[in-house]
Amino acid sequence: MKRLYWCVAVFVVGMVLGTMVAPPIVTAMKPLDNRVTELGWTGPADIAEEIEVSGAKKDATITVRGPGGEFRDEISRYTAETSRGLVFLFPFEPDRRSFRFYDPVGDVQGTVDYVGPGTVDGLRTYVFHGTFEGEDYHAERTFVVERRTGTLVGATWETADGSFTLDDGTRATQLALAHDRVRVLKFLQFLAFLGAFMAVLAAAVGVVIFVRR
Repeated sequence: MKRLYWCVAVFVVGMVLGTMVAPPIVTAMKPLDNRVTELGWTGPADIAEEIEVSGAKKDATITVRGPGGEFRDEISRYTAETSRGLVFLFPFEPDRRSFRFYDPVGDVQGTVDYVGPGTVDGLRTYVFHGTFEGEDYHAERTFVVERRTGTLVGATWETADGSFTLDDGTRATQLALAHDRVRVLKFLQFLAFLGAFMAVLAAAVGVVIFVRR
């Protein structure tokens, strides 16, 4: 009888690990955190931009400081959208589609289109590209984001003044952030698999014990 009780206990633990641990953690990872993202661009000249998300839990504000001045708007913590579209930040698990996008340097709204998958430093990524036209402003922007977390890990910015890319420090910081978040997701996947395996095994052993008795 004790063996049957042990099987029930292992089954319950397995079900908890498999179905109840991961969902709340993943849910907590989805909304944008209050943080400052610093983007350093290297090209014909070195350019620095700062993207700050701040505010209460439900009401968030994005502030972008850079060569275009300062831009501020409300932002959704779950879709990363402002009233003018995305601004450098992508949502968790971004869709493979076009997104409205706002280029604060040229004060231009446009779209970035999904152009295909990629790989950066072992991370599977999505690549988005868009063209922005304004008065005395023309730019093409390419963004590379980790496909599961939406973390920006690469970008290029083509302007009339030349081509800019994220500098080494920015790429290293963003890659470290993406790797950390992906490791959490992989660990949760392992827990879910382990929990399901334990539950199935315990149920099978329990049935054998019950039949033999």
